[in-house]
Amino acid sequence: MKEMIHERLKMLATAQECMVDVADIMELWEKSQLMLEKSTFDSINVSDGALNHSKEGKRIVTKLLDSCLNISDHPDKSDIEAMAVLLKEAGSLFQNIYVATKNMNEIAHNLELEVACQREIAEHMKNHVGTISGSVNQAVACAEFFLAEL
Repeated sequence: MKEMIHERLKMLATAQECMVDVADIMELWEKSQLMLEKSTFDSINVSDGALNHSKEGKRIVTKLLDSCLNISDHPDKSDIEAMAVLLKEAGSLFQNIYVATKNMNEIAHNLELEVACQREIAEHMKNHVGTISGSVNQAVACAEFFLAEL
């Protein structure tokens, strides 16, 4: 009888340790959630910026087309200079789009890592909760057995 009580106490101690572990895991989960939220927010901001760059690119291309038509109709030095300015703007815009795309790629990789981390955290929690559940069930069964004996 004493041995059974000792075994049940060990199971309760295991459940108690698992509860501490679950609390730590929940803290990690919360930090991971914050990282996911931040990465998602960053992703939205970067994609909004890329969308704005695309609109600007469309505007520059339209102006370049107009400049090309003007130069082909009657070549003028000011039209050529305006086209050179537009080409510099387009080059700068392509650089901005490249940077935005690179940032979006990095954010996507961070999101992927956080999602994998979330999956791992959920597995740990399931395992610990299963251990806690089993320990508590056995402790309750033991307590019911003692009550029946009294």
